[in-house]
Amino acid sequence: MDRINRNVAGNSTRLDKLQSEQLKNSRGILQAQKTAERYIIKRQTLMNRREECNKSVRDLGVLPEEAFHKYTNEAQVERVSSYNIVAVEQC
Repeated sequence: MDRINRNVAGNSTRLDKLQSEQLKNSRGILQAQKTAERYIIKRQTLMNRREECNKSVRDLGVLPEEAFHKYTNEAQVERVSSYNIVAVEQC
């Protein structure tokens, strides 16, 4: 009878440990699921924004020939700084 009681106590302890581990794993899975959902939402938002930008570019149409010559003589540093100014204004 003593042996059965010890066996039951050992199994009970093991069960408690396994339940604790299962709870910990469930929490980890929920956290990973939330993170994945956030990334999916962020990705969808960025894809929508990309589509809007592409549509805007298509709506603008082809640049006139003079626009190509205007920026070929400008230094690269000046072009980058002007792009940054425009990007900041859009945000």
